[in-house]
Amino acid sequence: MKALEVQSPDLGYINLVLNSLDDQCNPVSTTYKLIYDYRAIKRAEDALGIDLKDFTQWSKVKSSMTPQLVHAGLAKYHPEVSLEEITDQLSPEAQVAIQNAVFELLFPGVIEKIEKLKAEQDASPNVQAAESAAV
Repeated sequence: MKALEVQSPDLGYINLVLNSLDDQCNPVSTTYKLIYDYRAIKRAEDALGIDLKDFTQWSKVKSSMTPQLVHAGLAKYHPEVSLEEITDQLSPEAQVAIQNAVFELLFPGVIEKIEKLKAEQDASPNVQAAESAAV
């Protein structure tokens, strides 16, 4: 009989630092630890209506969904934080960085591979043009 062993890698996490101002306009920074275990993934999928583990579905993630994505990742270590609190504190400027970080946790190395392929494709026409000019 053949025995198979599967070892789960460390989940990894995102340290999200949200900067805001208090009532007296003093800067306030709050650090949250985001974990995307299966409970968080289900929570996000229910809120967003997409399959987070299908990378083709990520094109459907709108900027307005970012607070829900963050809120889902808070469940393990910050269950007391409401979606409204995150929505109020989260700056839209952080959207791409947050979505890329979550994507990287769910699909390790994929962004790097996509960027490498894109760079190779971008370089390819230039190489062909240089070769044509040399002839």
